[in-house]
Amino acid sequence: MPCKAIRVTPSSIPSPSSGRPSSILQRKACSRGPDFEVRSHRHWHCKQPGSGFMQWHQDGTNSRDLRTNRFLGLYYPTDITPDMGPTIIVPGTQYRNAPTDRMAPYTNIKGQVPLTVKAGTMAFTHYDLWHGTAANRSDVKRHMIKFLFGRTRDNTEPTWDHDPDCMNRPRDWNLRGQSKNANNLLSFGNPIGVSQSDHYKERKIRRQAWDYLCGTGELIEG
Repeated sequence: MPCKAIRVTPSSIPSPSSGRPSSILQRKACSRGPDFEVRSHRHWHCKQPGSGFMQWHQDGTNSRDLRTNRFLGLYYPTDITPDMGPTIIVPGTQYRNAPTDRMAPYTNIKGQVPLTVKAGTMAFTHYDLWHGTAANRSDVKRHMIKFLFGRTRDNTEPTWDHDPDCMNRPRDWNLRGQSKNANNLLSFGNPIGVSQSDHYKERKIRRQAWDYLCGTGELIEG
């Protein structure tokens, strides 16, 4: 899950004191597993007009986590245009552990996606996804409120509309990563075009993460 966006209203945002998600967030986040919770962490980001870009980083302590048990909810109360300094994410980077100081020289990255969204959008992203912001070249403030969601227990079985035979289907070497077959995606998927060596390493990590979500296999932290 690199990123998933939904539209919500202010009244559907969970209150800081509740500790539980609202009904709309519960429905939209069901694919994240049972018994998830809204963590106490909240942060209001206000990007002032004329402010520069925020360098690429990963939240937390930069520890690669193969368990998909934390994710961010980024709420945008207003329309976000390209000149307002939108949040920028890089899909596929959640397993590429990188200290922030080593990412400092990076500017644009192939495959990056600016979150230019409509008012009321809540974007769910993997907790470890690389992200930053563009410069705010407009004359208005850009607001975003960050929520942290977490799971209270591990999966024992798939929590989505799962085809148990999907991994037994043959890989399509013609379509490769363009196929929607889970076996193909896990074997050939390379969203940011990493080298062959890195791709082999990431493929192993993705397989372990998949087995974890399915409630099978032994999870070995990398």
